[in-house]
Amino acid sequence: IDAFVSKYDSIAETLAASQLNYGGHSRLEIQNFLKEIAQKDKNILGSWVIYEPNAFDNKDNQYKNKVGHDNTGRFLPYWNRLKGEELVVEPVLDADISDFYTVPKETKNVFIPTPYIYEGVLMMSFCYPIVKDNIFKGVAGLDISIETVKKLLLGFDENKIYYRKNLDTDLFR
Repeated sequence: IDAFVSKYDSIAETLAASQLNYGGHSRLEIQNFLKEIAQKDKNILGSWVIYEPNAFDNKDNQYKNKVGHDNTGRFLPYWNRLKGEELVVEPVLDADISDFYTVPKETKNVFIPTPYIYEGVLMMSFCYPIVKDNIFKGVAGLDISIETVKKLLLGFDENKIYYRKNLDTDLFR
């Protein structure tokens, strides 16, 4: 399990670091980067960034209701497989009231919340704050469905899954 957590934690950390080191101002480049991350690993349910209002390039007004933005133009693209195998992009919902955003914002530290349900999918997240010159800019993260975690940890062989279920039951009698 350590290797699994380490792998996806490293990808999320790299995603956040890339935001700090990014010198351009292209929202499309960032969205393409997020999509590429999720495309390269089918175990990733979603990759995302959530910026504070106007923190990316101070041009939120120009992006109201555009792809990967909310009705204020805030930049919060979420490339995901929530509804199937095909990747789609949509704005992150309820960021300002969700632990995956508020905790890294408040602590300025990495946060891996307990599994939670988002849009009907039980998932875990790796959430890294984007902090530049001690100023909080946003959060970058990855999501993995708990179903995928189970398959990765137990293997894809149904016999192994059955065996593991019975083993767990036997151990706790």
